[in-house]
Amino acid sequence: MTTRSILLAITDPLLHPEVMNIAAATGREIIDTADPREITTLAPKTDTIIADAATVNHVRAVLDSQRNTFTTVLLAYPEPGPIDWKLALKAGTTDAFILPAQATELLAALRTSTSRRTDTSEHGSVIAVSSATGGAGCSTIAAALALYSHHITPTVLIDADPQSGGLDLLLGCEDCPGIRWIDLTSSDGVLDGADLIAALPHSASGLPVLSVDRQSPKAGITEEKLQQVIAALRPHYRLIIDIPAHAHLLSTALSSADTFYLVIPPEVRAAAAASRMLTNLRQQATKATNRLTPDGIIRHRGWAGLRLKDVQSIVGITIAAEVGSIPTLPKKIECFGLNGTATTRAGLPRPLERMARSLLAPHAKQVAA
Repeated sequence: MTTRSILLAITDPLLHPEVMNIAAATGREIIDTADPREITTLAPKTDTIIADAATVNHVRAVLDSQRNTFTTVLLAYPEPGPIDWKLALKAGTTDAFILPAQATELLAALRTSTSRRTDTSEHGSVIAVSSATGGAGCSTIAAALALYSHHITPTVLIDADPQSGGLDLLLGCEDCPGIRWIDLTSSDGVLDGADLIAALPHSASGLPVLSVDRQSPKAGITEEKLQQVIAALRPHYRLIIDIPAHAHLLSTALSSADTFYLVIPPEVRAAAAASRMLTNLRQQATKATNRLTPDGIIRHRGWAGLRLKDVQSIVGITIAAEVGSIPTLPKKIECFGLNGTATTRAGLPRPLERMARSLLAPHAKQVAA
């Protein structure tokens, strides 16, 4: 998960104020540090980084270790230069500038990097949740995020797993009237968002959910339908999409997502599967699939063979949250649905609510248009 801030990794005392003034002109949040430890933590979560010759190799090493291909890296040199283009190329920078002579060009590059991403300022965010192994708790995490989010801003939970038992069942609203994927049709290729919301089943807390129909031999989910649903709902709703690694719809979901969470049990085989999944995603990635770098969510299932830092090392991604084992959760979901396990105001067990609160905090100001 990245933010639209600018990280200044500048050690040169003459160059620093020049870069600071230019970055400030963009109106974006500025994070100013040349500390290698802070760069290691902040770089993968930042939209744009301006580095100098002393920090750019470390920045690139950090991004490569996190398999981040999304963050823009710009290289700055003080006058009179020259630019070391061999270094710039080796460090994978987008461009390099001599300052203050090329201040206008750097400002233009910063504005371009702001608009490179899908503009979510006028849309609800799209959060994809996946896992590389069965039983990781991906659906539970997605449902918990959606339930908590719905108390902040209008949210829709989307079940994009053709083999799913149904997220309506997880939420305890399986008997609620409403359409499922198999019922969804559009004669002209365009869906009306308001009509769709009105037709969906809603949980006890009012969360709309688009789920599969367990009575139908076909799931009814296609890439075209998923694209239409996202296009119809995104202008006014935050979308939480539950999608497994094996689903052919994964690239479609990621091409529209702003944030991608990968649920990983702290176990050797699960971590290895997650690493393999990310390798496959990188190999298959194109501009159309957004090349979104995921953050990890550690979900304990009981005994854990790995520590948090072990999972980070094996998978190579930042761990955004950790959810401890909740022994009573399966029985409560089985009897009442996740929406009925109310120990908090959002109707969630406390470990799940703490996770949702921490993960959704960066989205708190992102209100539907």
